[in-house]
Amino acid sequence: MDHIIEVSFVVEPQGEAVIATANPLPERGPAPPPPRTVVSPGDTVTWRFPPERHLQVLLKQQGTFPNLVFGPSRGPFSSLSVGVGQIVGTISPGVPTNMTQSTRFTYDLFENGRRLRWANNILDGGIDIPRTPP
Repeated sequence: MDHIIEVSFVVEPQGEAVIATANPLPERGPAPPPPRTVVSPGDTVTWRFPPERHLQVLLKQQGTFPNLVFGPSRGPFSSLSVGVGQIVGTISPGVPTNMTQSTRFTYDLFENGRRLRWANNILDGGIDIPRTPP
């Protein structure tokens, strides 16, 4: 399964900022809630952004609160590749799959070596494994 994260840009009083919108989920209504999207080994996570932008992703911490480990890593991915208008990561076979114990992987987005500021004072992007990203 491919989990899509749409990356867009807004202008705030402090300047340009980035937004990462989670993969779409079914609408909620009076019926029972939709099934939870689960990120599994072998799935892909794709960040999509305007093709004229040249973005990179830096995974910076992982763990379960409050035991977060800081430092650059590959996060939950066995591979990451950058293409025109997208970054694609393949989920590693060793990621946690127990729904009662989710692991959070946080990330920042960069363009031309410059860290992009998140909109609305958000500190960073995040992917929860095995739950829905970001």
